[in-house]
Amino acid sequence: MFRSSSPKPSLKKLQQDLLNSQKEIAALEALVVAVNPAHFDVHLLPITVLRAIFLYFLPLGSPLTLCWVCHRWRAVAMSTVNLWINPSFVLGSAFSSAGLDHTDRLEHCVREMCGWVDRGRTSSKVSMSIFRSTNTNYFEWSPPSFLEPLIRPYAECYRSLNLDVAQHQLHPLLDGRSHFPNLQSLSLHLPFLDLDLWLWHEGLSLSAPSLQILTITAGTVVLDSTVFNGFTTSFPWSQLDTLDMQDTLLDPPTWWEILSRCHSLRTGSFAVRPNPSRSREHPIILPNLTTLHIKFQTQFYPRTTTEIFDPRIFHPVSFPSVSYLHVAAKVDWSDPLSFIEWVRRQSATLRCLTLEVRLSDAALFEVLGFCRDLEQLTLYLPHGDVSQCRPAFQAIQQRALTKMRILTIISAAAIYVSARTARFSSLDGVVFDLVQTVMTWVALELRPGSELRLFADGEVLSELRTCLREGNDIVIISHVSDETSGGGVHADCTSLRIQQGSRILRI
Repeated sequence: MFRSSSPKPSLKKLQQDLLNSQKEIAALEALVVAVNPAHFDVHLLPITVLRAIFLYFLPLGSPLTLCWVCHRWRAVAMSTVNLWINPSFVLGSAFSSAGLDHTDRLEHCVREMCGWVDRGRTSSKVSMSIFRSTNTNYFEWSPPSFLEPLIRPYAECYRSLNLDVAQHQLHPLLDGRSHFPNLQSLSLHLPFLDLDLWLWHEGLSLSAPSLQILTITAGTVVLDSTVFNGFTTSFPWSQLDTLDMQDTLLDPPTWWEILSRCHSLRTGSFAVRPNPSRSREHPIILPNLTTLHIKFQTQFYPRTTTEIFDPRIFHPVSFPSVSYLHVAAKVDWSDPLSFIEWVRRQSATLRCLTLEVRLSDAALFEVLGFCRDLEQLTLYLPHGDVSQCRPAFQAIQQRALTKMRILTIISAAAIYVSARTARFSSLDGVVFDLVQTVMTWVALELRPGSELRLFADGEVLSELRTCLREGNDIVIISHVSDETSGGGVHADCTSLRIQQGSRILRI
């Protein structure tokens, strides 16, 4: 016969948790009781209090720590418009373990929040965010109708929605029965495992005539034509001003299809596979696009080192008005001519160019030769290859880039070394080359107002302090995230300031 374990330790722990919760609630309530909304800026309260005032039932670290609100808390909340028009819900397993009816509680909160707008006390519309807690499976067990009572009855009140949800919960948005006349911004964080579900079937649509900004984050999956039929009909692409899909990996035909529908797009951010499975005959021209961020890679995880780049990806697309172009690629530029030709087609209006790619000196020199009106250039030096910035200096001198104002050089290798507090023999060479590079730039006799922005580590900066003279408009920055080291390493941010007269250039 098995002996059951004593429940006393568990009971004691629960009793202690409950006691701590009551103490915390009492402390928060005592603080709020002392608040006179007519003479006190509620935003000066601690963030835990503000969250408790607004959400009433927000878990504070433990499922047992719940904020049952008294009338005094409610009075403060009702007197603070910003708490009602910019709510953010972070939901997780705490609701499940506490046995809470989270849908009813959220519905009550949203109803009063939108009621505030409906009563005409403010002309602002609601911006609501709903996120999953980190490392929880909340949306795996939440019902498909979870969002319906929160969104459909109050569709006219929303100005912005930021939703971290599963596809099967988006019916209130995409079933065509809800109309969002004031919705301007929509951000969807979609679990990548759900991309093949029924959301992308034909017949779904979003009725939002004012929508201008769309952000879609679909994780690590490649969004290709197999799920794109419903995708094209779900969103009003033609009216978008800003489209951010840099965290959703697209295959080239899907990217082309999206671009062909975004006739009014001004700002676009994309992640695209570098090797299209087929070509496209019909050209795509976006006359209004002024800012383009594009990175080419085969997959997000695991990161691949080298991929073959297919030049067919550039053939159909053209952006005649682009002024800011950022290209990142971890690919083998075996045929850089197609990239050079593509940049040439955009060069007439190009003012800012950021290259996070590996190009030969000749290729970079030729690219810069087209950009006569370039004002700002940013170069990422892969693996400390500081030789890549020399063509930039030559081009500035020989290609008559008379409008060049800001040059930014980012050396990943220097940060890679310093972030690990390690010492490698190659670091001395990197320091020497970077110092020589900077001194070469100084020797060019900068025009007034010109800047050189160099991202490097502390040792590089200490060397440069002995070389640089006052009077040069030079800004040295030593903070950069090294993606090659896993994306989580940051060097200490120290800057070298050079004073010129009464002006201090500081980053």
